[in-house]
Amino acid sequence: MSEHGTPPRGPAGRMVVGRMVIGRELVGKVMVGISVLGLVASIVAAVVAWQVIGQLGRSVDESLAVGVDALATVELTLDVADDVVTAVDDGLGSVGATLDAVADLVDEVVVVSGTTAELAADVGPAIARIDDALGTLEGVTGTVDRVLRQLSGIPFGPSYDPEVPLDETIAAIRDDLAPLADSLLEAGSDLEGFVAGSAVLRAELDALNDDVARVRSSLAGSGELIESYRRSAGDALVVSARSRDDLDADVLRARVLVVALAATFAAGQIVPAWLGRELIAGRS
Repeated sequence: MSEHGTPPRGPAGRMVVGRMVIGRELVGKVMVGISVLGLVASIVAAVVAWQVIGQLGRSVDESLAVGVDALATVELTLDVADDVVTAVDDGLGSVGATLDAVADLVDEVVVVSGTTAELAADVGPAIARIDDALGTLEGVTGTVDRVLRQLSGIPFGPSYDPEVPLDETIAAIRDDLAPLADSLLEAGSDLEGFVAGSAVLRAELDALNDDVARVRSSLAGSGELIESYRRSAGDALVVSARSRDDLDADVLRARVLVVALAATFAAGQIVPAWLGRELIAGRS
């Protein structure tokens, strides 16, 4: 080593490092080669990065396009779901109104049935009493009929020869009244059973109406949730559209940045290239 700390120089301008003797020209060529390699690498890196950024931008644009289409489909689906919820809610509203009408009708029928049952309970015994009276009248008319027939046989007596005797007519009336009384008694019993069971029917109608009201309340919550989803989908659609609009500018900025970095790296190769040429030329 010299007193200035530089490696000692051998003959023909060679530097001596330890036991190795390195020629200035060889070092200069190596440095020029490194600078050329750095320049080529910066150009290749710039071209590759330019293409990669472009491909990445196209891929992102395609992904955003798919996202925009998907969000548009989601909005249409939410519109359909909202229409379905509205239709179901309207249908349930009609069902609730029908149940109210049926419940009111049941109340009215119960009142009429109770009155009819009471009437049947009163009419049945009355018909029985009428039948008893007709039975008595049948016996009396039978006697009158026989007397009148006997009187018709006397000269100058009243002419009496009816096609149907009066007692038989009354008997026929009794035959017609007998099933009517039984029918009234049976109908009254059925009406009493209906009135007794109407409380259960009314309770079931009220429970069904409550279920309909709960379902409508749940549907109202679903409508609010669908509206929230619609707002979120709309916001995402706006962001996606804005991102697609800004994507070209972002890609251009990235490419410019890459080219600037590559140019800076390439410019940095000037120093080793100059130094290598100086060494090759033999200048200090």
